[in-house]
Amino acid sequence: MRRQGAFWLLLSVALAAAAVILLLLWGRQELRAAQSVRAALRQVECWPGEMVSSEGVPEDREYIGTLAIPELELLLPVAAQCGDAALEKSPCRYAGSAETGKLVIAGHNYAAHFGPLRHLAGDETVELTDMKGEKLLYRVAKVEILQPWQTEEMVNGPWDLTLFTCTSGGERRLAVRCVQTE
Repeated sequence: MRRQGAFWLLLSVALAAAAVILLLLWGRQELRAAQSVRAALRQVECWPGEMVSSEGVPEDREYIGTLAIPELELLLPVAAQCGDAALEKSPCRYAGSAETGKLVIAGHNYAAHFGPLRHLAGDETVELTDMKGEKLLYRVAKVEILQPWQTEEMVNGPWDLTLFTCTSGGERRLAVRCVQTE
C-alpha cells in the first residue's frame, strides 16, 4: 500500500512539474511574440509612402502595413507573405489583397497577436493602413468558428476582410469577418 501511495505522489509531482515547464515555455513564447510585434512596428513605421506591387505587397519589403482594432487596443504589423517564421513575428497576409476586396490575414493566438480576437462580438472597427499610408476601414460583421480543413470557407465568401487564428487548444479556427465601410 505504501508503494502505491509513493507512486501516486511521485506521479503527481512529475505532472505538476511538467505543467509548470509548459507554462514557462508558453510565457516565453508570448514574450517573444510581443517583442517581435514591437520590432516589426518600428520597421513598418520607417516606410511611409513605399512603392507597392499590384498585389499590394511592398516591393522588397516584409510587411504590407498595419492592422488596428481600437476596441481591443491592438496595433499589429501585417507581413506580406505567410509562413511559419513570419507568423512567429506577426499576423500575415494569407490570401488576397485589400485592392481586390478579399484580404485574409492569419495570426497566432498569442496575446500580442490575434489572441484578443476572441473578445470581438460584432460591429467593432478594424483599420488597415497600407504602406502608402492609406487607411481602409472595416466593420466586424460576423465572428465564427471553423474546422481546420475548411480552408475554402476561410478564403471565399462575401467578406472584404477576414482575420483568423486558432481557438484555445488549436482544434478549430476563429474567423472574424469584416465588411469595408469606406
